[in-house]
Amino acid sequence: MSEQQPLFRIVTTCTRKFMQKTYQASIPLWTIVFRMTMAVILLSSFAFFFILCIDDLSMLPFIAGFSLGYAIYLLIDCLWLRSFLAARRFEKRTQEMYPGQTQELIIHAFEDHMEAATNLTEHTEQIDYGCIIRVKETKELILLFRKQRLFYQLEKDGFEQGSAPEFIAFLKEKIPAAKFNVKK
Repeated sequence: MSEQQPLFRIVTTCTRKFMQKTYQASIPLWTIVFRMTMAVILLSSFAFFFILCIDDLSMLPFIAGFSLGYAIYLLIDCLWLRSFLAARRFEKRTQEMYPGQTQELIIHAFEDHMEAATNLTEHTEQIDYGCIIRVKETKELILLFRKQRLFYQLEKDGFEQGSAPEFIAFLKEKIPAAKFNVKK
């Protein structure tokens, strides 16, 4: 860690529930809209084709039910299932490597860079502010997205030094080129 005093210190406990919230918040809205639109188009086409091919309209409730069920499945898949499975994989991998321990992400923000470390390893990663391309804020989280499709997840309740609004203002000053999705 740097010899200088950090401006912000954030400690995030990486529980399964927290990781699930993080994955849900990191999914772009356009992905959900695109998948749902494609589902509606495919199901409508299927239903229309099926109706044209049969003379018996008594199958219409079955087709409508199937289409609705598939649409509900896609919605659950987009909004919950993937994040649940990813969080479960993360928790399982952590427990295999460090039995009985909970991982904490510790971020120190300095004037010219940030440092990320965990309580389970000795490794500290230095993060240049220039590599952060997007900052997303939700009710409980701050997500810092990097160019390499990676992101750091910070709990708003995890600030031991500084506060979440001060940190967002600091990031806006340091990385004006980044896109900010800040919840008001």
